[in-house]
Amino acid sequence: MGSVAGPRVPGSGKQVTGAKRVDLRGWLRANWLELALLLVLAGAGLWLISAGREIWQTVRPEPTPTLARMPAREGASAVFDSQRAAGIVSFLAALGPRTAGSDALAVTAERIEQELRAGGWQVETQPFDLEGLPRRNIVARAGAGQPIALVGVHYDSSPLADRDPNEASRSQPGPGANDGASGVAVLLELARTLDQESLPGEVWLVFFDGQYDGAGAPSAAGVRAFIEQTNPASRPPAAALLDLLGGVAQQFTFDPAADPALSQQIWQLAEELGYGGWFAPESAAGLELGQTALQGAGLPTAVIAGSSYPAYRTLQDTPDRIDPQGLARVGRLLQVFLENRAP
Repeated sequence: MGSVAGPRVPGSGKQVTGAKRVDLRGWLRANWLELALLLVLAGAGLWLISAGREIWQTVRPEPTPTLARMPAREGASAVFDSQRAAGIVSFLAALGPRTAGSDALAVTAERIEQELRAGGWQVETQPFDLEGLPRRNIVARAGAGQPIALVGVHYDSSPLADRDPNEASRSQPGPGANDGASGVAVLLELARTLDQESLPGEVWLVFFDGQYDGAGAPSAAGVRAFIEQTNPASRPPAAALLDLLGGVAQQFTFDPAADPALSQQIWQLAEELGYGGWFAPESAAGLELGQTALQGAGLPTAVIAGSSYPAYRTLQDTPDRIDPQGLARVGRLLQVFLENRAP
Protein backbone atom coordinates (compact mmCIF):
# COMPACT_ATOMS: atom_id res chain seq x y z
CA MET A 1 0.00 0.00 0.00
CA GLY A 2 1.40 3.42 -0.95
CA SER A 3 2.24 5.99 1.70
CA VAL A 4 -0.20 8.84 2.32
CA ALA A 5 1.21 12.37 2.11
CA GLY A 6 0.84 14.36 5.30
CA PRO A 7 -0.18 18.01 5.58
CA ARG A 8 2.11 20.70 4.27
CA VAL A 9 3.65 22.86 6.99
CA PRO A 10 2.88 26.51 6.26
CA GLY A 11 5.97 28.50 5.37
CA SER A 12 8.25 25.43 5.08
CA GLY A 13 7.36 24.03 1.68
CA LYS A 14 7.68 20.53 3.19
CA GLN A 15 5.18 17.77 3.73
CA VAL A 16 4.99 15.70 6.89
CA THR A 17 4.33 12.01 6.58
CA GLY A 18 1.82 10.29 8.78
CA ALA A 19 4.66 8.93 10.88
CA LYS A 20 5.92 12.38 11.81
CA ARG A 21 4.33 15.08 13.96
CA VAL A 22 4.36 18.79 13.37
CA ASP A 23 6.77 20.63 15.69
CA LEU A 24 4.18 23.22 16.82
CA ARG A 25 6.56 25.24 18.94
CA GLY A 26 9.09 25.39 16.16
CA TRP A 27 6.42 26.41 13.68
CA LEU A 28 5.19 29.20 15.99
CA ARG A 29 8.74 30.47 16.42
CA ALA A 30 9.26 30.47 12.66
CA ASN A 31 5.96 32.19 11.87
CA TRP A 32 5.33 34.50 14.86
CA LEU A 33 5.53 37.63 12.76
CA GLU A 34 2.85 36.49 10.33
CA LEU A 35 0.59 35.49 13.24
CA ALA A 36 1.05 38.85 14.92
CA LEU A 37 0.13 40.67 11.71
CA LEU A 38 -2.99 38.51 11.31
CA LEU A 39 -4.07 39.29 14.89
CA VAL A 40 -3.53 43.02 14.35
CA LEU A 41 -5.53 42.94 11.10
CA ALA A 42 -8.36 40.99 12.75
CA GLY A 43 -8.50 43.44 15.65
CA ALA A 44 -8.53 46.40 13.28
CA GLY A 45 -11.37 44.85 11.30
CA LEU A 46 -13.47 44.33 14.42
CA TRP A 47 -12.81 47.92 15.51
CA LEU A 48 -13.84 49.27 12.11
CA ILE A 49 -17.09 47.28 12.22
CA SER A 50 -17.89 48.59 15.73
CA ALA A 51 -16.94 52.16 14.88
CA GLY A 52 -18.91 52.02 11.66
CA ARG A 53 -22.05 50.97 13.53
CA GLU A 54 -21.64 53.82 16.03
CA ILE A 55 -21.07 56.37 13.27
CA TRP A 56 -24.11 55.11 11.39
CA GLN A 57 -26.30 55.36 14.47
CA THR A 58 -25.09 58.92 15.04
CA VAL A 59 -25.52 60.07 11.45
CA ARG A 60 -28.76 58.22 10.72
CA PRO A 61 -30.24 56.63 13.86
CA GLU A 62 -32.80 53.95 13.19
CA PRO A 63 -36.22 54.80 14.66
CA THR A 64 -36.58 51.70 16.84
CA PRO A 65 -38.86 52.82 19.67
CA THR A 66 -39.11 49.35 21.20
CA LEU A 67 -35.34 49.13 21.64
CA ALA A 68 -34.57 52.74 22.51
CA ARG A 69 -34.01 53.44 26.20
CA MET A 70 -34.56 56.56 28.23
CA PRO A 71 -31.54 57.32 30.46
CA ALA A 72 -31.90 55.42 33.71
CA ARG A 73 -33.38 56.96 36.84
CA GLU A 74 -31.58 54.60 39.25
CA GLY A 75 -29.13 56.21 41.60
CA ALA A 76 -30.08 59.73 40.56
CA SER A 77 -29.66 62.53 43.07
CA ALA A 78 -31.66 65.72 43.48
CA VAL A 79 -29.09 67.66 41.47
CA PHE A 80 -30.03 68.50 37.89
CA ASP A 81 -27.97 66.09 35.76
CA SER A 82 -26.83 67.77 32.54
CA GLN A 83 -25.68 64.52 30.95
CA ARG A 84 -28.95 62.75 31.68
CA ALA A 85 -30.83 65.67 30.13
CA ALA A 86 -28.60 65.49 27.04
CA GLY A 87 -29.26 61.74 26.92
CA ILE A 88 -33.01 62.37 26.80
CA VAL A 89 -32.46 64.70 23.82
CA SER A 90 -30.52 61.93 22.05
CA PHE A 91 -33.22 59.39 22.88
CA LEU A 92 -35.98 61.55 21.42
CA ALA A 93 -34.01 62.44 18.30
CA ALA A 94 -33.25 58.75 17.71
CA LEU A 95 -36.97 57.99 17.58
CA GLY A 96 -37.24 60.06 14.42
CA PRO A 97 -39.16 63.28 13.66
CA ARG A 98 -41.99 63.72 16.17
CA THR A 99 -44.58 64.86 13.65
CA ALA A 100 -48.35 64.50 13.70
CA GLY A 101 -49.51 60.89 13.39
CA SER A 102 -45.98 59.44 13.64
CA ASP A 103 -44.94 56.52 15.81
CA ALA A 104 -42.15 58.73 17.16
CA LEU A 105 -44.66 61.24 18.52
CA ALA A 106 -46.79 58.50 20.09
CA VAL A 107 -43.79 56.85 21.74
CA THR A 108 -42.59 60.24 23.00
CA ALA A 109 -45.92 60.89 24.70
CA GLU A 110 -45.95 57.42 26.26
CA ARG A 111 -42.42 57.75 27.61
CA ILE A 112 -43.10 61.21 29.02
CA GLU A 113 -46.09 59.83 30.92
CA GLN A 114 -44.09 56.84 32.16
CA GLU A 115 -41.26 59.03 33.45
CA LEU A 116 -43.63 61.39 35.23
CA ARG A 117 -45.64 58.64 36.90
CA ALA A 118 -42.45 56.87 37.97
CA GLY A 119 -41.40 60.11 39.64
CA GLY A 120 -44.61 60.40 41.64
CA TRP A 121 -46.37 63.06 39.56
CA GLN A 122 -50.11 63.04 39.02
CA VAL A 123 -50.64 62.81 35.27
CA GLU A 124 -53.63 63.48 33.07
CA THR A 125 -54.01 64.01 29.32
CA GLN A 126 -56.01 66.53 27.32
CA PRO A 127 -57.01 65.12 23.92
CA PHE A 128 -57.77 67.46 21.03
CA ASP A 129 -57.82 67.37 17.23
CA LEU A 130 -55.61 69.34 14.87
CA GLU A 131 -56.32 69.13 11.14
CA GLY A 132 -58.22 65.88 11.62
CA LEU A 133 -55.45 64.14 13.60
CA PRO A 134 -55.72 63.26 17.30
CA ARG A 135 -53.24 65.07 19.54
CA ARG A 136 -52.84 65.28 23.31
CA ASN A 137 -51.35 67.48 25.99
CA ILE A 138 -49.80 65.89 29.07
CA VAL A 139 -50.38 67.71 32.37
CA ALA A 140 -48.41 66.67 35.47
CA ARG A 141 -48.95 68.02 38.99
CA ALA A 142 -46.95 67.71 42.20
CA GLY A 143 -46.86 69.51 45.53
CA ALA A 144 -49.65 70.53 47.86
CA GLY A 145 -51.62 73.71 48.36
CA GLN A 146 -52.46 76.49 45.95
CA PRO A 147 -50.85 76.22 42.48
CA ILE A 148 -47.80 78.46 42.21
CA ALA A 149 -46.59 78.11 38.63
CA LEU A 150 -46.86 76.26 35.34
CA VAL A 151 -43.86 75.36 33.20
CA GLY A 152 -44.62 74.23 29.66
CA VAL A 153 -42.86 72.89 26.56
CA HIS A 154 -43.95 71.40 23.25
CA TYR A 155 -42.92 67.83 22.44
CA ASP A 156 -43.75 67.66 18.73
CA SER A 157 -41.27 68.74 16.05
CA SER A 158 -41.67 70.61 12.77
CA PRO A 159 -42.72 68.57 9.71
CA LEU A 160 -40.49 70.80 7.56
CA ALA A 161 -36.82 71.72 7.71
CA ASP A 162 -37.76 74.85 5.81
CA ARG A 163 -34.71 76.85 6.93
CA ASP A 164 -32.18 74.30 5.78
CA PRO A 165 -29.41 75.79 3.59
CA ASN A 166 -29.98 72.98 1.11
CA GLU A 167 -33.19 73.79 -0.74
CA ALA A 168 -33.78 70.14 -1.61
CA SER A 169 -33.93 69.29 2.12
CA ARG A 170 -36.58 71.84 3.06
CA SER A 171 -39.51 69.52 2.46
CA GLN A 172 -38.13 66.94 4.92
CA PRO A 173 -38.87 66.91 8.67
CA GLY A 174 -36.01 67.97 10.91
CA PRO A 175 -34.65 65.93 13.83
CA GLY A 176 -35.86 68.53 16.33
CA ALA A 177 -33.09 68.00 18.90
CA ASN A 178 -33.16 71.58 20.14
CA ASP A 179 -36.58 72.40 18.71
CA GLY A 180 -38.80 70.48 21.13
CA ALA A 181 -36.55 67.76 22.53
CA SER A 182 -34.38 70.15 24.57
CA GLY A 183 -37.43 71.51 26.39
CA VAL A 184 -38.77 68.02 27.09
CA ALA A 185 -35.38 66.96 28.44
CA VAL A 186 -35.16 69.91 30.81
CA LEU A 187 -38.71 69.42 32.05
CA LEU A 188 -38.30 65.66 32.65
CA GLU A 189 -35.04 66.19 34.50
CA LEU A 190 -36.67 69.01 36.46
CA ALA A 191 -39.51 66.63 37.36
CA ARG A 192 -36.92 64.22 38.75
CA THR A 193 -34.98 66.78 40.77
CA LEU A 194 -37.71 68.97 42.27
CA ASP A 195 -38.21 68.36 45.98
CA GLN A 196 -41.92 67.63 45.91
CA GLU A 197 -42.21 67.45 49.70
CA SER A 198 -40.97 70.99 50.25
CA LEU A 199 -42.57 72.76 47.29
CA PRO A 200 -44.39 75.88 48.52
CA GLY A 201 -47.44 74.96 46.44
CA GLU A 202 -48.60 72.86 43.52
CA VAL A 203 -46.44 72.91 40.39
CA TRP A 204 -47.78 72.05 36.94
CA LEU A 205 -45.53 70.70 34.21
CA VAL A 206 -47.31 70.72 30.85
CA PHE A 207 -46.10 69.02 27.68
CA PHE A 208 -47.98 70.56 24.77
CA ASP A 209 -48.71 68.79 21.51
CA GLY A 210 -49.67 70.68 18.35
CA GLN A 211 -47.03 73.41 18.35
CA TYR A 212 -46.81 72.88 14.57
CA ASP A 213 -49.58 72.37 12.04
CA GLY A 214 -49.22 70.21 8.95
CA ALA A 215 -47.56 73.03 7.00
CA GLY A 216 -44.95 73.54 9.69
CA ALA A 217 -46.39 76.83 10.91
CA PRO A 218 -46.29 77.48 14.68
CA SER A 219 -49.92 77.09 15.72
CA ALA A 220 -49.68 76.59 19.51
CA ALA A 221 -52.86 74.51 19.22
CA GLY A 222 -51.96 72.58 22.36
CA VAL A 223 -51.79 75.77 24.40
CA ARG A 224 -55.22 76.84 23.16
CA ALA A 225 -56.61 73.38 23.97
CA PHE A 226 -55.16 73.68 27.47
CA ILE A 227 -56.90 77.02 27.99
CA GLU A 228 -60.20 75.57 26.80
CA GLN A 229 -59.95 72.43 28.97
CA THR A 230 -58.82 73.91 32.30
CA ASN A 231 -60.87 75.87 34.80
CA PRO A 232 -59.55 79.45 34.97
CA ALA A 233 -59.99 79.45 38.75
CA SER A 234 -57.69 76.45 39.19
CA ARG A 235 -54.83 77.56 36.93
CA PRO A 236 -51.51 78.64 38.46
CA PRO A 237 -50.99 82.42 38.66
CA ALA A 238 -47.85 82.36 36.51
CA ALA A 239 -46.40 80.38 33.62
CA ALA A 240 -43.10 79.91 31.81
CA LEU A 241 -42.77 78.49 28.32
CA LEU A 242 -39.49 76.91 27.20
CA ASP A 243 -37.93 76.02 23.84
CA LEU A 244 -34.57 75.94 22.04
CA LEU A 245 -32.63 75.63 25.29
CA GLY A 246 -29.52 73.73 24.22
CA GLY A 247 -27.67 75.91 21.74
CA VAL A 248 -23.97 76.37 22.44
CA ALA A 249 -23.38 79.74 24.17
CA GLN A 250 -27.12 80.39 23.82
CA GLN A 251 -28.22 83.75 25.20
CA PHE A 252 -31.83 84.33 26.25
CA THR A 253 -33.56 87.70 25.95
CA PHE A 254 -36.91 89.10 27.08
CA ASP A 255 -39.78 88.13 24.82
CA PRO A 256 -41.79 91.25 23.93
CA ALA A 257 -45.04 89.26 24.09
CA ALA A 258 -44.27 87.94 27.60
CA ASP A 259 -45.08 89.43 30.99
CA PRO A 260 -42.38 92.02 31.83
CA ALA A 261 -42.56 91.68 35.62
CA LEU A 262 -42.37 87.88 35.64
CA SER A 263 -39.58 87.91 33.06
CA GLN A 264 -37.63 90.41 35.15
CA GLN A 265 -38.05 88.22 38.23
CA ILE A 266 -36.63 85.16 36.46
CA TRP A 267 -33.78 87.09 34.82
CA GLN A 268 -32.84 88.62 38.17
CA LEU A 269 -32.71 85.17 39.73
CA ALA A 270 -30.46 84.03 36.87
CA GLU A 271 -28.11 86.91 37.68
CA GLU A 272 -28.04 85.89 41.36
CA LEU A 273 -27.19 82.31 40.40
CA GLY A 274 -24.28 83.44 38.23
CA TYR A 275 -26.06 82.91 34.91
CA GLY A 276 -26.32 86.57 33.99
CA GLY A 277 -24.07 86.14 30.96
CA TRP A 278 -26.66 83.84 29.39
CA PHE A 279 -29.74 85.88 30.33
CA ALA A 280 -29.52 89.31 28.71
CA PRO A 281 -31.90 91.93 30.18
CA GLU A 282 -32.99 93.20 26.79
CA SER A 283 -35.90 92.61 24.45
CA ALA A 284 -35.74 90.78 21.13
CA ALA A 285 -38.34 89.20 18.87
CA GLY A 286 -38.91 85.59 19.82
CA LEU A 287 -40.88 82.49 18.93
CA GLU A 288 -44.64 82.16 19.23
CA LEU A 289 -45.04 79.31 21.71
CA GLY A 290 -48.52 80.18 22.92
CA GLN A 291 -47.55 83.05 25.22
CA THR A 292 -49.98 85.35 23.40
CA ALA A 293 -52.89 83.00 24.11
CA LEU A 294 -51.89 82.49 27.76
CA GLN A 295 -51.48 86.21 28.32
CA GLY A 296 -54.85 86.80 26.68
CA ALA A 297 -56.40 84.27 29.07
CA GLY A 298 -55.09 86.26 32.02
CA LEU A 299 -52.09 84.06 32.82
CA PRO A 300 -48.84 86.08 33.15
CA THR A 301 -46.22 84.21 31.12
CA ALA A 302 -42.44 84.37 30.78
CA VAL A 303 -40.60 82.82 27.83
CA ILE A 304 -37.16 81.21 27.97
CA ALA A 305 -36.32 80.37 24.37
CA GLY A 306 -33.29 80.78 22.17
CA SER A 307 -33.88 83.05 19.22
CA SER A 308 -30.51 82.80 17.47
CA TYR A 309 -30.02 79.06 16.99
CA PRO A 310 -28.50 78.56 13.51
CA ALA A 311 -29.79 75.00 13.05
CA TYR A 312 -33.42 75.85 13.89
CA ARG A 313 -35.75 73.99 11.50
CA THR A 314 -32.89 72.42 9.54
CA LEU A 315 -31.60 68.86 9.18
CA GLN A 316 -28.64 69.96 11.29
CA ASP A 317 -30.73 70.28 14.46
CA THR A 318 -29.10 67.14 15.88
CA PRO A 319 -28.03 66.07 19.41
CA ASP A 320 -24.34 66.73 18.73
CA ARG A 321 -25.15 70.45 18.62
CA ILE A 322 -26.66 70.44 22.12
CA ASP A 323 -24.72 71.92 25.04
CA PRO A 324 -25.55 69.87 28.18
CA GLN A 325 -24.45 72.72 30.44
CA GLY A 326 -26.91 75.03 28.70
CA LEU A 327 -29.72 72.61 29.56
CA ALA A 328 -28.49 72.47 33.15
CA ARG A 329 -28.44 76.25 33.58
CA VAL A 330 -32.11 76.52 32.63
CA GLY A 331 -33.05 73.48 34.70
CA ARG A 332 -31.29 74.69 37.84
CA LEU A 333 -32.73 78.17 37.43
CA LEU A 334 -36.26 76.78 37.26
CA GLN A 335 -35.62 74.43 40.18
CA VAL A 336 -34.63 77.34 42.42
CA PHE A 337 -37.50 79.47 41.09
CA LEU A 338 -40.16 76.83 41.78
CA GLU A 339 -38.83 75.67 45.15
CA ASN A 340 -38.73 79.25 46.45
CA ARG A 341 -41.73 80.87 44.78
CA ALA A 342 -44.26 82.22 47.26
CA PRO A 343 -47.83 80.96 46.73
